[in-house]
Amino acid sequence: MKSFSKETWYITGHAQPPSDIPAYQLYKMVVIGLEVEPETGQIVDAYCTLATPIARRVVKSVLIGRKLLEELNIMIEEIEKRFHGSSQRAVIYALKDAAKKFTSIKGM
Repeated sequence: MKSFSKETWYITGHAQPPSDIPAYQLYKMVVIGLEVEPETGQIVDAYCTLATPIARRVVKSVLIGRKLLEELNIMIEEIEKRFHGSSQRAVIYALKDAAKKFTSIKGM
Protein backbone atom coordinates (compact mmCIF):
# COMPACT_ATOMS: atom_id res chain seq x y z
CA MET A 1 0.00 0.00 0.00
CA LYS A 2 1.32 3.43 -0.94
CA SER A 3 1.97 5.73 2.00
CA PHE A 4 0.96 9.36 1.88
CA SER A 5 3.44 12.16 2.23
CA LYS A 6 3.02 14.25 5.34
CA GLU A 7 3.31 17.24 3.02
CA THR A 8 0.27 16.49 0.80
CA TRP A 9 -3.43 17.17 1.26
CA TYR A 10 -6.39 14.90 0.52
CA ILE A 11 -9.16 16.75 -1.31
CA THR A 12 -12.49 15.34 -2.52
CA GLY A 13 -15.11 16.45 -4.99
CA HIS A 14 -18.63 15.03 -5.32
CA ALA A 15 -21.31 14.89 -8.00
CA GLN A 16 -24.46 12.92 -8.62
CA PRO A 17 -24.33 10.73 -11.74
CA PRO A 18 -27.35 9.73 -13.84
CA SER A 19 -29.50 7.32 -11.84
CA ASP A 20 -29.52 4.65 -14.55
CA ILE A 21 -25.79 3.86 -14.53
CA PRO A 22 -23.80 1.40 -12.37
CA ALA A 23 -21.85 4.12 -10.51
CA TYR A 24 -25.15 5.47 -9.17
CA GLN A 25 -26.38 2.00 -8.25
CA LEU A 26 -23.13 1.25 -6.38
CA TYR A 27 -22.25 4.58 -4.79
CA LYS A 28 -25.09 7.08 -5.42
CA MET A 29 -22.34 9.68 -6.01
CA VAL A 30 -19.24 10.09 -8.11
CA VAL A 31 -16.46 11.03 -5.74
CA ILE A 32 -13.01 12.07 -6.87
CA GLY A 33 -10.31 11.83 -4.21
CA LEU A 34 -7.05 13.65 -4.88
CA GLU A 35 -3.71 13.67 -3.10
CA VAL A 36 -2.39 17.16 -3.83
CA GLU A 37 0.82 19.03 -3.09
CA PRO A 38 -0.49 22.16 -1.34
CA GLU A 39 2.19 24.53 -2.60
CA THR A 40 1.93 23.69 -6.30
CA GLY A 41 -1.50 22.08 -6.59
CA GLN A 42 0.07 19.11 -8.38
CA ILE A 43 -2.02 15.96 -8.21
CA VAL A 44 0.13 13.14 -6.82
CA ASP A 45 -2.54 10.43 -6.76
CA ALA A 46 -6.21 10.15 -7.63
CA TYR A 47 -9.20 7.88 -7.19
CA CYS A 48 -12.80 8.02 -8.35
CA THR A 49 -15.87 5.95 -7.57
CA LEU A 50 -16.69 4.71 -11.03
CA ALA A 51 -18.04 1.19 -11.54
CA THR A 52 -15.32 -0.26 -13.76
CA PRO A 53 -11.57 -0.43 -13.20
CA ILE A 54 -10.86 0.81 -16.74
CA ALA A 55 -13.01 3.92 -16.23
CA ARG A 56 -11.15 4.65 -12.99
CA ARG A 57 -7.78 4.17 -14.77
CA VAL A 58 -8.72 6.53 -17.61
CA VAL A 59 -9.75 9.28 -15.21
CA LYS A 60 -6.68 8.70 -13.05
CA SER A 61 -4.40 8.93 -16.11
CA VAL A 62 -5.87 12.33 -16.95
CA LEU A 63 -5.38 13.73 -13.44
CA ILE A 64 -2.06 12.51 -12.05
CA GLY A 65 0.81 14.91 -12.60
CA ARG A 66 -1.45 17.87 -13.45
CA LYS A 67 -1.88 21.02 -11.40
CA LEU A 68 -5.39 21.17 -9.98
CA LEU A 69 -6.01 24.87 -10.52
CA GLU A 70 -3.64 25.84 -13.33
CA GLU A 71 -4.56 22.85 -15.51
CA LEU A 72 -8.22 22.41 -14.56
CA ASN A 73 -9.52 23.36 -18.01
CA ILE A 74 -6.96 21.11 -19.71
CA MET A 75 -8.08 18.16 -17.56
CA ILE A 76 -11.74 18.90 -18.34
CA GLU A 77 -11.00 19.04 -22.08
CA GLU A 78 -9.09 15.76 -21.88
CA ILE A 79 -11.93 14.07 -19.98
CA GLU A 80 -14.37 15.30 -22.65
CA LYS A 81 -12.06 13.95 -25.36
CA ARG A 82 -11.13 10.59 -23.81
CA PHE A 83 -13.86 9.58 -21.37
CA HIS A 84 -17.18 8.85 -23.06
CA GLY A 85 -18.89 7.04 -20.20
CA SER A 86 -22.37 8.01 -19.04
CA SER A 87 -20.89 9.64 -15.95
CA GLN A 88 -18.67 12.08 -17.90
CA ARG A 89 -20.52 15.21 -16.71
CA ALA A 90 -20.49 13.96 -13.09
CA VAL A 91 -16.73 13.32 -13.27
CA ILE A 92 -16.16 16.86 -14.56
CA TYR A 93 -18.42 18.37 -11.89
CA ALA A 94 -16.67 16.37 -9.14
CA LEU A 95 -13.29 17.60 -10.41
CA LYS A 96 -14.53 21.21 -10.37
CA ASP A 97 -15.87 20.65 -6.85
CA ALA A 98 -12.45 19.39 -5.70
CA ALA A 99 -10.77 22.45 -7.26
CA LYS A 100 -13.25 24.72 -5.48
CA LYS A 101 -12.48 23.05 -2.12
CA PHE A 102 -8.73 23.31 -2.75
CA THR A 103 -9.10 27.03 -3.48
CA SER A 104 -11.16 27.51 -0.31
CA ILE A 105 -8.66 25.65 1.88
CA LYS A 106 -5.75 27.64 0.46
CA GLY A 107 -7.67 30.84 1.19
CA MET A 108 -7.46 32.06 -2.38
